[in-house]
Amino acid sequence: MVSGSAAFRATSLANLLRRQGRVVLAAAACVLAAAPAWAHGQLESAQPAVDSTVSQSPQRVQIHFTERLEPKLASVSVRNAIGQRVDDGKPVVSPADSRILSIGLNPALPAGTYRVEWAITAVDTHRTKGQYNFTVKP
Repeated sequence: MVSGSAAFRATSLANLLRRQGRVVLAAAACVLAAAPAWAHGQLESAQPAVDSTVSQSPQRVQIHFTERLEPKLASVSVRNAIGQRVDDGKPVVSPADSRILSIGLNPALPAGTYRVEWAITAVDTHRTKGQYNFTVKP
């Protein structure tokens, strides 16, 4: 037979565990709900690929991001080893998929290393920027 004080302690312990479980669940829900706010537009893939070597001069650079972009707040440039721009100066966010930013390149880029510099504002209003290189080596 269980004494009254032992039964009271068992009930109190069970109630405490239930309350703590609710607190943990509530905290987890808050963290998971906030997770999308931490996601900012980052480079997902690119053509030419990051740090790649291509055997032919590409016609354009195309960058895929993890978030949709604000077209008026997206820029990209491509420069040769001495800092001269080799792009057409007309960055385009794809109307079919607003996660894609591209820019045309001058025809027949000579062999060398090129730096792609980008700056974007995703629809979450966070601005991010970055750069990467690719090499043309026929």
